Order: sequence, then C-alpha cells, then structure tokens
Amino acid sequence: MLVVGSLKLALPLPCCYRYGRIVGGMYAAMTHKNVALFFGLSAMNFALDIVTAFVEEGGNYLRNHIGVKWKVALSQRLRKLFLANDAFYKVKNLGHDVTDPGIRITQDIEDVANQFADIWGTAILPSINCLWFGWTLSRYLTKGSISILAGYALASYALVNYGKPAAENHETKEQDLDGKFRFVHNRLRKHAESIAFSDGGSREKTIADAYLGNLVNHQSASADAYVPYNVAYRSVSKDTATTSARYASVSTPIVLNTYLQSVNADAILGTATAVGGAAAAASQGFYVKQAIERIIEALSSLTSIYDKLKSLMGSSDRVCELLLHLEALEKNTQTAQDLRAAGTDSEQAQLSLHHVDLVTPRGDCLATDLDIALEPHRSMLVTGRNSIGKTSFFRVLANLWPRFDSWTNQLLSPASTSSASAATDLLLVPQKCYSVLGSFADQVTYPEMFTPEQREGDGNIEKRIWAALDLVGLRGVCETRGGLDSVDDWASNLSLGEQQRLGVARLLFHRPRFGVLDECTDAVSQDIEENMYAALNEAGVTCITISKRLTLEGFHATELALGVRNGKGWEVNELEHSDQHVDSEGETKD
Repeated sequence: MLVVGSLKLALPLPCCYRYGRIVGGMYAAMTHKNVALFFGLSAMNFALDIVTAFVEEGGNYLRNHIGVKWKVALSQRLRKLFLANDAFYKVKNLGHDVTDPGIRITQDIEDVANQFADIWGTAILPSINCLWFGWTLSRYLTKGSISILAGYALASYALVNYGKPAAENHETKEQDLDGKFRFVHNRLRKHAESIAFSDGGSREKTIADAYLGNLVNHQSASADAYVPYNVAYRSVSKDTATTSARYASVSTPIVLNTYLQSVNADAILGTATAVGGAAAAASQGFYVKQAIERIIEALSSLTSIYDKLKSLMGSSDRVCELLLHLEALEKNTQTAQDLRAAGTDSEQAQLSLHHVDLVTPRGDCLATDLDIALEPHRSMLVTGRNSIGKTSFFRVLANLWPRFDSWTNQLLSPASTSSASAATDLLLVPQKCYSVLGSFADQVTYPEMFTPEQREGDGNIEKRIWAALDLVGLRGVCETRGGLDSVDDWASNLSLGEQQRLGVARLLFHRPRFGVLDECTDAVSQDIEENMYAALNEAGVTCITISKRLTLEGFHATELALGVRNGKGWEVNELEHSDQHVDSEGETKD
C-alpha cells in the first residue's frame, strides 16, 4: 500500500514539469502575439489543473485510508490484550504507571494513527521533489548554488532540531492532563446519582475546574514557549501550510530564489535565447523559477517532519506504555497457564494457597503465611470484621492480585500455587451482580452468549436457564419482563434482591467447581437464601462465602476467620454444626 501510495503521490511531478513548460509557452505566445497558440496552451493548462486536482485528492484519500488502517490495527491489538485474562482489571487496580487506559485505547490511538499518516504523506512527495528537481536544476545551477541550497537545508534542520522546545514532553504531558480531565467527567457520569443525593455538584465543579486549569495552564505555557521558535521558523521556511509562507512578500526562501536566478541567469537564459529568442528565454526562466521554488518548499517540508515526529513520539509514548504493560501481563499469564497444564489431577482438583502473604497492591499486609487447601464439596465460610481482607482473599485466590511468598518475601508466579480461573472452575458472585448489555437470558449465561436460534437448536441450554431461574425464584420476574429475549437496562430496573438472585442463577447455570459468594444474598430473605445454598450444594458447587448471617454455617464445612490475633491474622476451623457431609465417592449428603 505504501509503494502504491508513493507512486500516486509522485504523479504530480510530470504535471508540474509540463505546467512550467506550458506557462513558459504562454509567455512566448504573448510575445509573438500568437492568439491561437495562447488559447491552446491555456486549454492544456486547464486540463492539467483538473488532472492534478484528481491526483492530489487521491493522495489525501490514501493518506486518510492509511490512518484508518493503522487505527484499526492498533485498536484490535490493544483491545485483544486488554480484554483477555482479566487484564482490564489488573491494569486498573495493579498498573499504577498506566492511568486512563480507556482514553489511550480510543483517543490516543486515533491521534497516533492520524499523525503517522500525515508524516507519511508529508515525507514521500517532498523527497521525490528533491530528487526530481535537484536533477533538473543541476543543468542550470553552478556547484556553488547547489551548495547554497544544501546549506539552507542544513540550517533549517538545525533550527528545527535544536531551536524548538521539547515537543515530545509537551505533547505527552498535555495528553496526560487531558486524559485526567476526561476521567473526572466520566467519573461524574458514573456516580451521578450518589453525587445528586449528596448535593455535591459544587464540589465536583471545583474538582473539574482544577483539572481544567492544569490543562489550560500547560497549553498556555507551551504556546508561550513556541513563540520565538515559530517566528524564526516561519522566517526561513517555505512551508505552504503556514500563513506567513503563503502571504509574506519578503522571506528567506523568496530572497534565496531570486538570488539563485540572478547568479545563474547566463546559464538559464543563454541557450534558450540563442535558440528561440526572448520568448524561449522567458519560458526557460519561468520553469527554472518554479523548479527552485518547488525544491525549497520540499526542503522546508522535510525539515518540518522532525517536528511532526517529535509530536508523534509524544502521542505514542502513552500507547506504547499501555501496550508493553499488556504484553507483559499476557506473557505472565501464558507462562502460568502452561505450568498449570502440567499439574497433577489432584492439584487441579483443588484451590490452594501455600505460604502466601495476603498483601494489597498498596503494600498493606492483611495476613501472613496463608496455607489453605479448598477441596471440592467442602464449602468454606470466610468471616471477619469489615475491611479485614475478606474480599482481598478472594482476589488473591483468583489471581487477580499478585501473591507473595511468606518465606522469601518475593512475588510468586500465578502458577506457583494451584488455582482456578475459568468460569468452569471458579465463578464470583459479588454483592451487586454485574448486568451485561443484552437479554434476560444473557444475564444468566454470562460470560457465554447464546442467540435465540442457538437456544432453540440446543434445547438443553434453554432448559438449564429456566431450571436456574426456578431454583432462585425468578421465573415469574422473567415472564413479567417479557421473557428470555427481552432487553432492558437490568442494572437499573431490577431490585438489588433480584440482581443477587440472578447472580446465583448464573452460578447454577454454569455449575463451576467453586463458587465465590461475596455477601451476595444480603438483600434476599432467609428462606430464599437457604433454598439457594441447598440448590448450590445439590448442583455440586463448592461455595466460598462471605456473609454476616450465622444461619449459613450449616451449609459449610470449614470457616476461615480473618483478623485473628495469633501472629498470622487467620485461622481455619471445622464447623461442628455443618449439615454438609461427603461420602466415599465425593457426593454431598445433607
């Protein structure tokens, strides 16, 4: 694509060459008062303008197309990594160096793609112009004149390279401040109801104004730092993208062009005057003037590419930082999966933590030397006061948080202890169940998705959905809301109790080996809660439960008490009144 694009952008060169000859011929026709020749050349000039317009528009289209291709390729790569292996969670909660990943994947990638396409389009045509017109002018200009052109190019490059403020740092900081300002408004939309209940509009405005002030102050400081450089650059540059280059009557490029024509007048006009007289000399002089102007413009454009490259580096820094972080997470996850695949059947049949410290991402140690094995059909109740680390235990168990060896104080690989991560092994039901965008059936089958046609083709899927809803008492709610295929804003239109029962229905549909229930039945009545736990036991799901209700002890075999003052901060107790028993074949008996 880049080769084809380069050829398309090079097409205007013959047009430019022919344009100079045609205009020169028009001067000659006026000198000889040849009306027919003048109008004929005018018609050719008009046709050439149309061809040039089509070619230039084709170049713009190709540049935009390349930008879109880059945007799609970068977005797909980052989104693939970001949405795999819980990376979206780990980046947000563990990646302290990577802020606002959502803005980096959307806005920053678009900026990088557009800047890359712009640099490519800016570099190809000026490079070809330098080669083409440099070869043409070598027949008319002396070696000293060519050296002057080369010196002009070096001086322009030195000005851009050493005289410009640190564009990369300015660009990176501006995008970082802009990302934080956007994050404030995204957070406002997310917590709109809580803020409205608290009458916190004024406080949120103060916070948003502070972030906006930081952004505006940085932009103003950057603009002030660029003023001296812009004045100097526009004085020596023939970049037609700037206003000064289009309208200045006297500037370094214009003076340079005039000087080169004057010192090489004999070589430019001598041969043409001898052959065709004054008219031919005028035609030749006009063409050389156009050629010198084009090569000066090309040199100015090429020196400005350094400026654009610095801006691109600033924009790409944030994208590359996120990409490297995601690739490191992917590599660690793949290594863990390979090592777990080599484990024994007995290791894969249980969840365990061996000599692991329970440490938060901020470095707070909640418990030390955890040595726990969770066996199938022996459910565990996790107890302890608020903020003692009950949910943190689940995060470490599910490999969402890193593990620290209590003997070496070193970070452990996720594969160093047996764990489960897929929905078939471990599934979490939080206090407020996540509601996916989709139908009522999608809420039960998440993260799997089945179309109505797929459910009809495999009748067992729909049967399992209805069975799960019956066990938690949501069949009537589903039918009242329009059936399994109805689509709604379930997070807003279902009560907290209904959402919690829906989370348990999800467990009953998937039937993982282990189910984590994080105070997910607090909003349902005690009799419904007991029925749901009985159904989970019957389905073979080993429950790991956080709950304040003592009535649940009968559905669990062991208790993990956190916050115990014994030097380690934890202990495991057998529950004497447990109704859960395991026979020799591993079957649960009540």
